[in-house]
Amino acid sequence: MSDRIFLDTNILLYAILDVEIEKEKTNQIINILKDSTDQFVISTQVLIEITNQLFKNKVDDSNIKNHVDEIIEEFELHTVNSLLIKKAIFMKSKYKFSIWDSLIVATAIENKCEVLYTEDLHHGQIIEQSLKIINPFKK
Repeated sequence: MSDRIFLDTNILLYAILDVEIEKEKTNQIINILKDSTDQFVISTQVLIEITNQLFKNKVDDSNIKNHVDEIIEEFELHTVNSLLIKKAIFMKSKYKFSIWDSLIVATAIENKCEVLYTEDLHHGQIIEQSLKIINPFKK
């Protein structure tokens, strides 16, 4: 049985932005996404953050639209709602994460993901006895 894996913005950006200094990470993420049988999940927060980063990196509007269309087609997308914001406030208080990371964690848990791929949190940490934090670049 495959896992449900939530992808944080920073992880997905490696697959989109072809930055020469991050080539190894880019290739690693592309291979994970291409070769996996897991179900990858993102939220509207991740989609907005990616779009923002693409604008900051001066990607042209039509390419941004193409990336957004591809992401929506390829990944299971969940909307951030008031319930998730309330859960994020709880996560922030309990785990001392930023509100943005707390919202990612809350969304991953709410959508029954077993794993969260991110560089931002503690590799190997288990949250609420259900979500394992994995930095896919740690060996």
